[in-house]
Amino acid sequence: MDVLKADASWFEVDPEYYRHGGSCLNPAEAEGADVRAGQSILVAPPGSGEEALSLANLGADVTVLGGDPAVAPARKLADGAGMNLAFAAGDPGDPAALFAEETFDTVYCPWGTLDGLEAFDSWAESVANVLKPAGRLVLYDRHPVSSVGAAHKGLFVVGRSYFGDDAGDHGSWTLGDLISSLGAEGLATMLFDEFPGSERFSTPLDALGIRWDIRWRLPAAMLLVAIRVR
Repeated sequence: MDVLKADASWFEVDPEYYRHGGSCLNPAEAEGADVRAGQSILVAPPGSGEEALSLANLGADVTVLGGDPAVAPARKLADGAGMNLAFAAGDPGDPAALFAEETFDTVYCPWGTLDGLEAFDSWAESVANVLKPAGRLVLYDRHPVSSVGAAHKGLFVVGRSYFGDDAGDHGSWTLGDLISSLGAEGLATMLFDEFPGSERFSTPLDALGIRWDIRWRLPAAMLLVAIRVR
């Protein structure tokens, strides 16, 4: 029996979807971002570019921050869709280093942001410094609990410490780490939502091969919205 092999083109994003107003954001993200026409939004890091184009299609003026080659997918997608986004070269973990005199209504941080940070405290301070008063941080990312689960002889078990005290737990973090760092910089968490999976990203739980009706017992994705209150 012939087996049909996957072609790379199957997984390419069609720019025409965004040219005609498409959005990849799930309803919770869109509601959390609360985009109004003309709002300034900084997307940092660049992600795939789909989030940036989605926010632009909702009416925002979008700037994408990152270095090469991280911004390349977003540039390619924007060019293919015929959409104008602003691109800035810099460290997405320290937006204030580049935008010291400019502030935004919203900073949107896509999937993978938190695992790529060396320290939450300095990042939170920098994000706060580029937000207008009452501006918001919108973060859609992996839930830290998603790394706790494991499969053992067909059972769903706790295979790793949530607190990162196992050998080789590089980059592990807790919700307490995140929310406390934001609060210390005047970013008050107004919404925190948790999901058993992500519609467009793979999570550590997905790789376990556990039945969905069991694996949904742990959160895999999260949405956090914080407001700059000082």
